[in-house]
Amino acid sequence: MKIAIIDVEATCWDKPEEMAKNQNEVIEIGYTIVDNNRIVSSGDIYVKPSHSEVSPFCEKLTGITKQHLDKVGLSAREAYSKLNNVFSGVDAWASYGNYDKIILGKMENMNQVKINMPATHYNVREMFAKKIEKNNDPKAAPSNPKLSMEKIGMKFIGRNHNGADDAKNIALLFNKLNSELK
Repeated sequence: MKIAIIDVEATCWDKPEEMAKNQNEVIEIGYTIVDNNRIVSSGDIYVKPSHSEVSPFCEKLTGITKQHLDKVGLSAREAYSKLNNVFSGVDAWASYGNYDKIILGKMENMNQVKINMPATHYNVREMFAKKIEKNNDPKAAPSNPKLSMEKIGMKFIGRNHNGADDAKNIALLFNKLNSELK
């Protein structure tokens, strides 16, 4: 089975008043393709925000700057067309938690685009909660893949909150949960 592991980074703010007057918008889509528990490709898609700005807090958290997005970011239409190409070659997709699924749905409405997400979605945080924490509540698992990996002795490679690095690490975690931890 071929699966796309997706991790998105979005505009964000650290102050409640900034959060209230702004809306999160995808600025990076990291992806890793897994075929029968083997990583076959990975990459990222940068998206120029059109309804929000990259805050200093977001820059520090993700390492993504407005200047970088101005240089390599795609329009929403181009970016989601590229994501549809990623999804076209897979049977299912996975993410760590439901945030990625929810915000991609919001992006469809906000940007009037269609994202062809495969019907089957694996929530890796939920898998971790069930298999490691022995709990059906996904919130029983750590809040991000780096913490989950550390909890079971895996090494996180790259930068946390980088879509491409997170997607690769989620793929490693997904593979481990599907094989050794059955």
